[in-house]
This record gives sequence, structure tokens and C-alpha cells, in this order.
Amino acid sequence: MDIIFKEYFKVIWQKKFYFCMAMFALACSISLDLTAPVYYKAIANGLAKPFSEETLKLLLDNLKGLAVIYSGIWISWRLLEIAIVPLDGGGINLLEKRCFEVLKKQKHIFFENRFSGSLIKQANRFSRSFEPIVDWFLFQFFMNIIAVGISFTIFYQQQPEFAFYFLCWVFVFIAWNITYSIWKMRFDQAVAEADSKVGVCFLMLSAISLSLKALLWNSANNCELIKPLMKFIEKRKSLGFSHFYRLRYKGS
Repeated sequence: MDIIFKEYFKVIWQKKFYFCMAMFALACSISLDLTAPVYYKAIANGLAKPFSEETLKLLLDNLKGLAVIYSGIWISWRLLEIAIVPLDGGGINLLEKRCFEVLKKQKHIFFENRFSGSLIKQANRFSRSFEPIVDWFLFQFFMNIIAVGISFTIFYQQQPEFAFYFLCWVFVFIAWNITYSIWKMRFDQAVAEADSKVGVCFLMLSAISLSLKALLWNSANNCELIKPLMKFIEKRKSLGFSHFYRLRYKGS
């Protein structure tokens, strides 16, 4: 596990510009999104007052503020889209190249081993898991940290006691999710191990099938006694296809 995250950290360090851009875009988007209700509250208070020039000016100023906020949110999400593509796609590409370089250094006998299929499948899972892990960190962990921090600040300025109750609820929720994740981890590991075993069986069957095809092909080319049989099989195959098309056209 430490080696996996160490390799992921190397990739993120190589893509640190796009990673920082994504974090900046998410922080701006969440901050602006949580600021919008303040303007909605000011607009509601202005509509509740009697109409006057001052009230109209207040409403227009708040509408302008909302326009700026949602423009900033739109720009932040577009900036995030620009950053997330080279971060996820480029990271997976780098990990696949590293796995390929490791496999390329292996001897030919390594790929005849029945455990090689499991290792190849694990390498594929290792590279493909980078995208969901980075997305979880950005869109779940980092995003929620920013949202909780800003919400706690707003609540503390209005009602400090409620802000501490809110923080306690957040800690209880996080503790419950951590406990559940630790309990569920053993089942995820079992599923991953079973998936690797299935991959080994599939690759072994594929190798056996290819070997049999190659054996039959060499035998058909080298043995004069099998050549008439192969011609007969090809003839029956072509007759079968023509019969199938005739039935199809008659049915249509």
C-alpha cells in the first residue's frame, strides 16, 4: 500500500501544476457557492421592505453581486475541466508506461508462468485506480474540507454555540465513515484477489486455445493426411454460411 501511494505521489508531483490548478478552482467554486446565500438573504430582506429608491438600489447591487458570483463559479469549473484532463489522463499514462517498463525487463519465461496473468491484471488495476483516487481526493475530501471550514466560520460569526455543535456532528460523521471503510476493506481485498484469480484462469484458457490453434495449423500444413480433412471442413463452413444467408433472405 505504501508503494502504491508513493508512486501516485510521484505522478502528482510531476503533474503538480495541474493538481494545484484543480485545487484552486475547486476552492474558488465552493467559496463562491457558499457566499451566494448571503446575497439571496439581502434580496429577501429588501423585498420585505417598502419600495423606495434605496431599496431598489440595494436589490440591483445584490443582483450584480450574484451575477459576479455565478460567473466566477462558471469560470472555476471551466478551469477545473482544463486541469483535470491532463491530471487524470496524464497520470494514468505515466503509470502505464512505468508498468510497461517493468514488464519489459522481465525474461520470456516470466510470461509463461501462470502467476504472470495475475500480476499483469494487478498492474492494470494499479494504473486505472489513479483516476478514482484523485477524483475522490478532490471532489470528496478536499471539497468537503473547504465546505466545512467556510460553514463553521459563518456559523461561528452568527451563533458560536451552534458552530461547535455542527463541528461535533462533522467529527461523528467522519468517524462513522472511517469505521465503516475499515470494516469494508477486507471484502474489497477479497473481491480484488478473486478478480485476479479469474484473470489468471482467463489468460490460461486463452493461452491453451492459442496453443491448440497453432498446433492444428502446423499439423495441417505439415501432414498430408490432415490436409483433405481441413479442405472438407472449410468446404462445409462455406456451405453453412451460404445456407444461413439463404434462410435469412427467405425469412426477410
